Amino acid sequence: MPGWTMQLAVLLTFLFAPVELGAHKTESLSSSEAFSEAIAGQSTPPLLRALAKGLLDHAHNQLVHFPIALGITAVLFVFLGVRFPELERPAEILVWLAAMSAAFAAATGLAQEEVPDASSRHGWMDVHQVLGLLSTGSLFLWGFFFRFRPFRFLARPWGVVVLILLSLTGAVGGVIAHG
Repeated sequence: MPGWTMQLAVLLTFLFAPVELGAHKTESLSSSEAFSEAIAGQSTPPLLRALAKGLLDHAHNQLVHFPIALGITAVLFVFLGVRFPELERPAEILVWLAAMSAAFAAATGLAQEEVPDASSRHGWMDVHQVLGLLSTGSLFLWGFFFRFRPFRFLARPWGVVVLILLSLTGAVGGVIAHG
C-alpha cells in the first residue's frame, strides 16, 4: 500500500475500532456515554462515543441556534416578500421549521438540569424559561397566521414580535451560558 492509504487505514481503524470498556470505568461514565453504551453495546467505537457525548451533553445549548437562525431568516424573508412575493412561501416554511426546532430546544432546555456556574447565573434561568416558552408559542402562532388566510395580514407585524422575543431569549441564554 502507498503511504497515504496506509495512514488512512490506520486512521479509520483507530476511529471505528471497538474499544472495550471495563467495569471499573462504568462508575465514571457520563449520561451520554452510558446511553451510547446502552445503544451500541459494551464495545463502542471511539468516534461514535465522541459523537454521542457531543450531541447528548447539553443538547439544549446546541439546538437553540436553529430556531434563532431560522426565525430571523423567516423575518427577513417576510419583509423581503413585500418586494419579492415569491419569498412568502419559503418564509412560511422557515417559520414552521423554526417553530418545530424551538419545540425541541424548549424540551431539551426544560430537561437540562445543570446550569454552568449556577451560583452567579441561576437567577436568569426563570426569565430565560419564560422567554423561551413565549418564543416557541409565538413561532407556532406565527405559522398559524401564515396558514389561515383571514389572519395572514398579521404575519408581518407578528414577525417583529417574534424577532424581539427570539433576540431577548437568545441574549438571556447567552448570559446564562457565557456570563
